[in-house]
Amino acid sequence: MDLAADAGIVVDSSEHLDFHEHATLQMTVDGEPVAVPANIGVGETSIAELHTHDTSGTLHLEAAGEITDGSFDLGHFFDTWGVALDESCVGEHCKPDAAIAITVDGEPHTGNPREIALRDGVEIQIAIS
Repeated sequence: MDLAADAGIVVDSSEHLDFHEHATLQMTVDGEPVAVPANIGVGETSIAELHTHDTSGTLHLEAAGEITDGSFDLGHFFDTWGVALDESCVGEHCKPDAAIAITVDGEPHTGNPREIALRDGVEIQIAIS
């Protein structure tokens, strides 16, 4: 849970559902699906406001009270996951050796992927080849 706290994500002893939204992250490497692991941000006795429950790619954004747009972004999630993400690399896959294409709601994303806002219904796809 240290990764979530280091990423600036609140960690508590239970889920809070005052604010409850879901984003989706799908990834492929060389055309093959890569599962987003279950229980990112979930510990034995604690849970981060940004987490996964299963390998579906559903990112859960759950908090006590109101959250404003931009409170959670893809950088927060990757930091909680412990996987590198910046304009050149996704994990160990880095340009120019790897081609990295990112879409948000079907539209190409050319900016810093760390800044992609996580909000209800947003669909993020990362394709690496």
